[in-house]
Amino acid sequence: MTNITNGNVRRIVLLSAAILLATTLAGCTPVANGLFNEKPAAVAKTAMPTPTVAAPKPGDTLTEAQAVALRKSLPKNGDWAYKTTAGMNVFINSHQPLPDVVKTDLSAQIIGAAQASKAAGDPTNGLFSKKLKNLRGTAGKSIVLITMVYTYLAPSFEKEGWAWANGIPRTDGKSSVYPTKAEAISLAQTYINAQGDPSTWEIVVAE
Repeated sequence: MTNITNGNVRRIVLLSAAILLATTLAGCTPVANGLFNEKPAAVAKTAMPTPTVAAPKPGDTLTEAQAVALRKSLPKNGDWAYKTTAGMNVFINSHQPLPDVVKTDLSAQIIGAAQASKAAGDPTNGLFSKKLKNLRGTAGKSIVLITMVYTYLAPSFEKEGWAWANGIPRTDGKSSVYPTKAEAISLAQTYINAQGDPSTWEIVVAE
């Protein structure tokens, strides 16, 4: 009886231990699965700020594409693109002073035309007048180019020499060339002040 009892007791103890182990494992499994299946917290993405492109200002260099787009759009605020003889596109505005690079380019062209007329022996300055006419529409605003030309001198017009011209035709029958730069500028300013919007005009002295 003792052996049988001891055997039964041993089986009961082993069975109890097995049940206890199975229960413990069963209780732990969901927690373990939960830990392994849990997704990591999403990392918040920081929005990258959109870079702002500063608006061009007079004197800035434009790409060819920007210049073409500006000329096609014909903005009413006076923005324009001037192309120099070297092929550089410069941003300008008709209500603001011309950048120095534009005035330098205009001056070089009109002085060159005056010199070409002199070299051709033309005191009527045909090449100068043609260049002056062509340049008026290139700067996005009305300009008066003042420089020296080799022409007939007042008052007798019998002699030739250098005099100041502003390209503004006279209506009083007098000569449109002047003995001094100051006189050419003064009369040009008087003409500009009589226009509808003097702010869209500018005098450029080429010397």
